[in-house]
Amino acid sequence: MIQKISIFIIACVVLLSVQANAISEQNAVPAVNAVTQTATSLGVLTCAKRINEIATFLTANSKSGAFVFPPSKQQPDKSVFSSSMEINPANAPAMYASASFYPNSNNGCDAIYDTVEYVDDLCANVETSVFKNGTRIGKIKKDIVIMAVGQVKFFLMPAGQGCVVIKKEILQ
Repeated sequence: MIQKISIFIIACVVLLSVQANAISEQNAVPAVNAVTQTATSLGVLTCAKRINEIATFLTANSKSGAFVFPPSKQQPDKSVFSSSMEINPANAPAMYASASFYPNSNNGCDAIYDTVEYVDDLCANVETSVFKNGTRIGKIKKDIVIMAVGQVKFFLMPAGQGCVVIKKEILQ
């Protein structure tokens, strides 16, 4: 009798565990985002993992849309794949992002992405507050300040009473 009750309890625990996993999977972020799905449907396979990583990173916790630049039809898996995205974070203005992916000679994928956002504050204030732990590299020419935080570069460009912040990272 105790053995039958134990088997019944184990069966109930397993059933509840399976149901809980099914519910959490329904609420989870898709494993493959729309940009990656589009890329693979166009024949871009070598860079699919990198595309998924970066597009998911850029669009996390936001509503977003993307425009895709299709790769070469002759050799899509050996061509550049690029996308432009509108990212709408909660409680913040829209941002622009661009990500491009390049198959490399090691059967891997190099990538570069940029984000562009407007900050309603002077660039000098953004530099000393937001990037207080960054390193000022200098200026491109006259007005655009270059900041570095690790390998990531930020470009602060005055725009009216605010600042356009451009983030750029190259991943190899």
